[in-house]
Amino acid sequence: MLSGSKLVLKNIYKTYNGKKILNIKEKEIPLKGIIAVVGWSGSGKSTFLNILSLIDHPDVGISDITPTIEFYLPNHTYKIRYYGKSTSPEISKIDHNGNIESIDENRFRRHVFGFVFQEHYLHPNLNINYN
Repeated sequence: MLSGSKLVLKNIYKTYNGKKILNIKEKEIPLKGIIAVVGWSGSGKSTFLNILSLIDHPDVGISDITPTIEFYLPNHTYKIRYYGKSTSPEISKIDHNGNIESIDENRFRRHVFGFVFQEHYLHPNLNINYN
């Protein structure tokens, strides 16, 4: 990847049963080399990866903040924003000429993510088509 490849997270919060799992106000992660996500059991590692891949979504409607995930990759930039209580984010794919294309979650995953699951379980937050 190019040296400028990075991931920028803003206002990413997630709670389950009143317990705060993720609390990321703003974080920039360079995408180079090997990146390890470490932490104790229940600390939010899987939740974090699920949110990055859009399998799960951050909490929305907290004050007037907009959860945002930005992937700056060699060929494109992807900007993901969550507005209101909608379960579907707004995803923009931007090329280096500044052309903007609106894409859906499935297309984003096909172009950006590869998954190797530890177990074959279905994800409870997704319907049969997504699983």
